Amino acid sequence: MVKDKKCFDVDEARELISDPRYVIDEFVGSGAMACVYKVHERGSPNVYALKLLREQYRERTQFLEIFEREAIYMRDLQYPNIVRFYKFVIEERSAYILMDYVQGKPLTHYIQQARHTGEPISLDKIVRIMAQIARAISYLHTEGFIHRDIKPGNVLLVGEDESAFLTDLGIAGAMDDRLLSGAGTPSYMPYEQQTQGDIDHTVDIYAFGIMLFEMFTGRKPLIPAPGLSFNEARKQMVELHRAKPIPSISTLRPDLPKEMDGFFEQALAKDPQDRYLDILDFVQDVHEALVPQLSSDLQRFGDIQAQNISAIAPSEASDNVLPENSYRVIGGGIGAIAIIAILVFAGIWANNQAGINIPEPTAIQSSEAVVVVEATAETTEVAIEPSPTATEIPPTPTEMVEIIAEYQLAEGVNALAYGEDLNSAIAYLSALGEGFVPLQFGDEVQEFSVKIAFNPQTITDIGIAFHTQDNENYTLFAIHASDLTWTLERIENGETILIDSDSLQSVPDELSLSVVDNSLTVSADSLNVEQTLDQSQAGTVALWLPLAEVQIAEINSLSISLLGEDALSAQNTGATPIPIREPLSLLLDDIQALRATGNASAVVDCAEFVEIYERLDVHNILPNAVDFVTEAKSISAFIYNRCQTERNNSEVDFNDSFSDYLTWEDELSTVIDNLTEAQ
Repeated sequence: MVKDKKCFDVDEARELISDPRYVIDEFVGSGAMACVYKVHERGSPNVYALKLLREQYRERTQFLEIFEREAIYMRDLQYPNIVRFYKFVIEERSAYILMDYVQGKPLTHYIQQARHTGEPISLDKIVRIMAQIARAISYLHTEGFIHRDIKPGNVLLVGEDESAFLTDLGIAGAMDDRLLSGAGTPSYMPYEQQTQGDIDHTVDIYAFGIMLFEMFTGRKPLIPAPGLSFNEARKQMVELHRAKPIPSISTLRPDLPKEMDGFFEQALAKDPQDRYLDILDFVQDVHEALVPQLSSDLQRFGDIQAQNISAIAPSEASDNVLPENSYRVIGGGIGAIAIIAILVFAGIWANNQAGINIPEPTAIQSSEAVVVVEATAETTEVAIEPSPTATEIPPTPTEMVEIIAEYQLAEGVNALAYGEDLNSAIAYLSALGEGFVPLQFGDEVQEFSVKIAFNPQTITDIGIAFHTQDNENYTLFAIHASDLTWTLERIENGETILIDSDSLQSVPDELSLSVVDNSLTVSADSLNVEQTLDQSQAGTVALWLPLAEVQIAEINSLSISLLGEDALSAQNTGATPIPIREPLSLLLDDIQALRATGNASAVVDCAEFVEIYERLDVHNILPNAVDFVTEAKSISAFIYNRCQTERNNSEVDFNDSFSDYLTWEDELSTVIDNLTEAQ
C-alpha cells in the first residue's frame, strides 16, 4: 500500500513502466523527488529497487545541460569501491532509475558511536577505510573528475570485513566544470569551494583530510561557536576555512605520532598549492607513521586491498535486523535539482545511445538486511529489503520487512488535547507557550512520529521540539521561511548548539518528523533529512510555532504516533487515554498558580508572580475568559505593583499589609471557584 499520497500506487506504477523485464512488486518508500518500488526481473533471481520520478517533476528539464555531461562522464566510472547507479530510463509518461544493492552502515555511524562511548575508532579500522576510499578518490582524479562532497555520510561500510564504498556522485564532475561550483557540504569544503572560485582536485583531498581528522578524533577540526544562528554559523564556517589553523591532531589523540600534525596541516592547507597534490601521498604518509601500531596484515600499504563488489559471498539471511544509519538527505539548492536532471536526462541518454552498454545492477547479499543506496546530488536514499538466502535456486520476492512498530495516538485537535478547532487551539497554545505547543505524548516519550500539513503562506517559522527536559534543554528541528533555511539544533542549559542546517528551495506545505533508536528522519516536500542524534533521552514533544501577533497559522492536519519500543509497549499494555481539556482549564491552571506564589506567612515569590500575572492577558483570546482575567488582575494589582517596586527582591513580605493579603487570597479563591463551575 502506498503511504505517500504523492506516489503512484503499485498498479499505476506498473502501467508507467513499459520494459517487460521488470515487474513492480510493492511500494517501498519515498524521497524528495521520487518514489521507490521493489521490482524483480522476470526469469531471474535479481531483485532491484526502481525509483520512479514523481509526476509533478516529470516535465521539468532545467539544468539538463549541466547533467548531460555528467551522465556521459559517469557511465564509465566503474571502481570496486565506488557505489553508483546503473540504469536510467525515460519513457513517454515516466522517468526512473534502477539501483544497485549494498548492505552497510555509513561512516557517520561509527564516528558518532565513538563520540558517544568515548572509545575512539581503532587505528586498524581507520587505516583500512582510509586506504580503500583514498584509492576510489584517486581513481576519480585519474579519470579527470572531482567528487566535490567527500564526507562520512558518503562512505558506506559493507559486510563483516567492512569494505568501504564511496557514494553520492551526484555532483561529481569534470575538473573544468564551473557550473557545479559551490556545490558540496560546508563543513568539509575549503574556502575556495565555498566562495565559488576556481577549484581543482585538491578540494577532495582537503575534505578527505577533515573526514580523516574526524575519524581519528571524533570531531571536526573547524567548528563554529555555539549559540549562533544558522546564517551566523554559516558565515563563521567560511571564515574558519579561510583563516583558522587546524588544531594539533596528536594533542587531541595522544596515541598518534607527532609527525601526523604536519601531514594534516599540509592536507588542510588554506592555499591549494600548499596541499598534497596526490591523495595517495597523503594517506601513505599517514600509514607509514602508524605502521608500528598496526596489525601484521596492514604493514604494507599495497596489501590493504579493496574488496570487489562481485566477490562478496552471500550468506544466510538473519532475523531481519535493520542496520543503523545516519544518512543525511538534503533536497535544497543544487541537490534537489540534480536528482531531477540526472534522472530525466540520463534516461534520454540511456535510451538513445544504443551502442553503449551499461552493466545491470547486481546485489550484494549478507547475513543482515539489504540497504538499497542511490547516489545522487547531495541525496542518499535507502530502502530496506530482506536479504536472500545462499542458494542456487532463484529466491522468490518476499514481503517488505516491517521494522518499526507504529501506534497512532491521536490526530487533529485531539493531538493537542485541547479545544475544538485545530487552528484556534494552536494559536492559543502557541501564545501561552511562547511558540511551543505541547503534543500529548506524555513526559517520557523517546520514539515517536509527528506529521503536520499547513499553508506555507501563513507560516514564518515552524518546527518540532522533542526530547525536552525543560525549557532550556531540548532538540529542535525548524524551518525558517524568512531566509529559506532549515536547522537542527540542540539547546543545552539555554545554549544553542547547531547540529546541521541547509537551504530550502521553498517553504514546504507539510512536515513529517520521526525518531527511532537515536535516528532522526525528517520529510518535508522537497526536503529529506536523516541524522543520528548525539543525545536521545526521553522527554516531551511540542510544535514550535512562534507566531506574529496578527498571524494565524493555517494548519490542515496534525497526527502523532508512538514508534519502536514505545509503540510496542503501548500495543501490549494499551496507551493511556488522552483527556481533552476544557476550554478554560489553562486559565484555571494559571490563576491557581498565581495564588500558589504566596504562602501562609504572606510571602510572595515575586519573580514567579509577575511572570504569571503578565501572561494572563494571553487568555483573552478566549471570549469567555476575558471577565475572569480582568477580575483576577484587578484583585492582584496591588501585589504586582509592590513586586515591581521591590524588583531587587525575589520574595516580598506582605505582613505589613496582612489584611489586604488575606483579602487577595479569599477573592482569588472565589475566582477559581467560579472558573471551575464555568467549565
